[in-house]
Amino acid sequence: GYAGYNEVLAQPGVTYAGCWAHVRRRFREAMKTEPKYAAAAVAAIQAMYATERQAKQESLDADGVLALRQADTVPVLEELEQYLRALLPEVLPKSPLGEAVQYALARWPALKVFAGDGRVPIDNNSAERLLADAQAWATELSQGSVTALALTKTILDQTNDHKATEQVLRRMIEEEPMVYDHRLKLARFHDQYHGFDHAESVLREAVQVFPESEQAWLALADFLNLRRAKEAAVSSLHQAAERLPYSTKIPFALAALYEAHKDPVAARMVYENLARDYRQKPAGLDAQVKLAQLDFNAGHRAKAERRLREILRENPRSAEGLILQGKIALIVGNGKDAVQAFRTVLRDQPELTHVHYSLGQAYLMTGDSQLARESFERAMALRPNMVEPNLALAILESQSGQFQRARVRLNEILKSHPDHIPTMERLFALDLGAGDWNHARATLGSLRGVVGETTVTMMAEGRLKEAQKDFARATVAFERAAAMTPEAREPLLAVVRLDLDQKQPDHARRRLETVVAANPA
Repeated sequence: GYAGYNEVLAQPGVTYAGCWAHVRRRFREAMKTEPKYAAAAVAAIQAMYATERQAKQESLDADGVLALRQADTVPVLEELEQYLRALLPEVLPKSPLGEAVQYALARWPALKVFAGDGRVPIDNNSAERLLADAQAWATELSQGSVTALALTKTILDQTNDHKATEQVLRRMIEEEPMVYDHRLKLARFHDQYHGFDHAESVLREAVQVFPESEQAWLALADFLNLRRAKEAAVSSLHQAAERLPYSTKIPFALAALYEAHKDPVAARMVYENLARDYRQKPAGLDAQVKLAQLDFNAGHRAKAERRLREILRENPRSAEGLILQGKIALIVGNGKDAVQAFRTVLRDQPELTHVHYSLGQAYLMTGDSQLARESFERAMALRPNMVEPNLALAILESQSGQFQRARVRLNEILKSHPDHIPTMERLFALDLGAGDWNHARATLGSLRGVVGETTVTMMAEGRLKEAQKDFARATVAFERAAAMTPEAREPLLAVVRLDLDQKQPDHARRRLETVVAANPA
């Protein structure tokens, strides 16, 4: 560490607190060579950082931070220490992973300090960064460079001085008018603070200044689709296609826009034109993959598979073709073929996070939960904030009896994605299984806050009452769910099951007869 700290640490009453950013950096380096073992450490550290983000978002004082850390961080620290001490004799001391483990354990007492004092930060990144920024700022300001303006913006972002930030961004454009990134930052700034008219104006000006830039046109279309209307986005992409007739990104974006708005006919026309114009070229093959996906979505499985076979005969390593092949195999329950397709893709492109996740799903289908876990952990290591593999790991943990670890993981997901319904439902199921009615009611309340009074929440209410042996209220909840979605089978089956459990077969039969009479087909 910095030698200047030694004099301070020598003073009485001063405690050395370790920096988790340094530890995280070492384990991330180890991911490159030994992801299987480094991933668990990275995930644990990310969980602790998620707790810190929650404390910051809630503007907690030191006592509040300490309480949150005691509840959420301390259990993670304890599990991580046990894991690292068990791992230590198994790793090569001079390997990146071995050095990361030794580095962490050698500083463990200092690394735990922050968990026992709400005033102590988890790392010293902010102090080091501000020192470096101040030094760089002083140097760059004397030279009048754009770098100085960028540093100024970074500091202003921390003070929430929006007016000054906008002025700095505009000054950056004045200094370097032909750097598109400056304009994109200004547009994103306006969008972030709901200045949508200003954001659109900046993006439209950008396509005038950079008419040959695919990035500029695509950014405008994305904004118009998100903040305005489909028609405005479609119009901008047609303008882009006229300006850039040889671009393939523009028509692919147009077709994807049609798909997002449930217009497969229009999307198909665009893909067919691409397949014809770029026959036997990469863009043409990618368009054929999209057409195969549309065929499959429309229920034409045989046609989709024929098209895929032709694509893979032309290019056996087509990533898009193999990924779709794997997804179709997953949907039809063929885990073995899905594993083969996804593994082939990852041999060429090991950085594709979503393919690691899909491979994990395929391994689950073949019954290999350990390989599934490793695939989900690799996906998490590549994209720590990705919800799906994290949720999959929580499900695996709960299935293997690691309920506390699953609960910690689910709560971490909800800290960064508080409206994620599948995670809430899984946490609710975990609470029910543990008989923790208070937490179950709290989770149900959170779910209602997101989706309102819907079939999902009424079914959850019914399950809670059923678990509490309050069968009368459970029946009422399931009946309300059935009334909300008469075509759904689950609410009806739930209430019929309750009738049978309470030895009321006549009630169950009458319910079923009523449904059959209402749906004679």
